[in-house]
Amino acid sequence: MIEDLIAEYDALSRRRKVPKYGWSFVNAPYGINIDLDGYITDILNLGEQISKKRNNVVSVPAQDGRSGTKPLPYFLCDNALHFLGEIDFSKIMNGNEAELEQRSREYFERSKALHMDILGSVPTKFARAICNFFDQEPQYYKARELRAQYGDWKSIYRDNFILYINYESVFCDSVICSAWNEWYTKGEESSTTMISLASGKRVIPQEKHSYIRGFPHQPKLI
Repeated sequence: MIEDLIAEYDALSRRRKVPKYGWSFVNAPYGINIDLDGYITDILNLGEQISKKRNNVVSVPAQDGRSGTKPLPYFLCDNALHFLGEIDFSKIMNGNEAELEQRSREYFERSKALHMDILGSVPTKFARAICNFFDQEPQYYKARELRAQYGDWKSIYRDNFILYINYESVFCDSVICSAWNEWYTKGEESSTTMISLASGKRVIPQEKHSYIRGFPHQPKLI
């Protein structure tokens, strides 16, 4: 049964019906373009405009959901709170801006720690540019300036943004993608990981995939 599940999942993944292990399909309608020194030069519109929303469903490093007061950052594709330390405008009330600014700074620092952990020793120019980006002070002010012509920043800052370097997607760098796969597969030596029945390696278990017909109640796929 395990072998059948793995074979079915692999087949669906090759047809892009389900994401690869360690990856997710998400709508990422915008991009943050940076230069090799890590400075923002543009905010990009990606995909196509459908009604009032942009649509650009792509495969990105796993976004497994987050909640609470200390949400985990995502790798290479995240919102402006985490990438830019932008304040959450939707929560401004009764003079709490300073508290929100501190919280967003913490989001940025956690995102920085994640990216430095994965890319700190990766020598490619894209990886170095991303590290340079996180070495700068949060650049939310530049994003506000760049989107001023559209007047839409406060309506898009919580959407997913993909990092671009000189107008090329970070996902063009296979070494960066491999670094993510290695980091994700390795996981942390904690109770959140399990020994895979298929490979014998310690991995992060995947939640059930409703796409796999015939196994609607399978709780984990490892």
